[in-house]
Amino acid sequence: MTFDSAIHFFTLPQDENAEPTVLIVGDLANPFVPMPFSKLMLNAANDKDRLNGLIDRLYNYYNPDYYAQSRLTHNSAVGSALKACMDLLDNDGKQDCKC
Repeated sequence: MTFDSAIHFFTLPQDENAEPTVLIVGDLANPFVPMPFSKLMLNAANDKDRLNGLIDRLYNYYNPDYYAQSRLTHNSAVGSALKACMDLLDNDGKQDCKC
């Protein structure tokens, strides 16, 4: 999950070279998790290549040279992003995760 003026959730394909799907939640007053827990969370030990592929793509996604000018903003959805993260983690209390 990342954020700027909206909250961005990522689902990763099995192939670490394929593009992730980005789900954008713009309702900051009532943030929600757009997919089930199992679709949004990965095991860091087992899915290291997929996570590294996402991290590489995030650099370009938020790079000012690549980032669409219309998306540059001084607003931040940090509070809503934290709430959505807590909602995601509360969805499955059996998981040991850090937000």
